[in-house]
This record gives sequence, structure tokens and C-alpha cells, in this order.
Amino acid sequence: MTVFPSDLDDETHRCLAEALTESGQAISLYDAEDRLRFANKTYRELFMGDYDGPLTFNDILRHAAKRGLGVRIDDDIEAFIARTLPRRRSVPRKAFETDLVNGQWF
Repeated sequence: MTVFPSDLDDETHRCLAEALTESGQAISLYDAEDRLRFANKTYRELFMGDYDGPLTFNDILRHAAKRGLGVRIDDDIEAFIARTLPRRRSVPRKAFETDLVNGQWF
């Protein structure tokens, strides 16, 4: 069996970022301190709008809740964050369906 080499040179990184940006799926990458390192166009539109920082998971959620963006939250944003954080880092990669403020399911 031939092994496909993973050559992540600058051109490959650029193409990958472009593909993720235009995918239509909300994609974000956070570092170990929960700072946003990458957000594609769809994620920024759904969760951030014109927000420019600070770029932590909690601060982005708070901004979205104040501006009527992102996930529909039926209670207090701080209670939502408290419930979410223990599950947030339970697995390395997570995909899920969620009800958004704008009526979409994503």
C-alpha cells in the first residue's frame, strides 16, 4: 500500500484555510487557553458579527448573546457558559447540531 505523504507547506496551508473559509460550515479553532485562533466566514457571521475581541470562547458567547447572534440561549448567558464549559473540552473534536437565534439549525 502506498502511503500518501502529508506535505503541509505554505501553499497547502493556504488552500486548506481557503477551503475551510468557503465551506459553508461554521468552523472555529481554539487554543488550549480557549482563545480563538481561526474562524471561517460562516462562524464569524453566525457568532461574531462585527466583534473584534477579546477573542475567547466565553467572551464571544457573551457578545453573541448581547447582539442576538449565535446559539439560542433560553436562560442567563452565565448559566449557559457554566453548563457548557465542562462538556466543551471533553473530546478533541466536536460536531453538533444547534438551534440558532436566527431560526436556523446548524
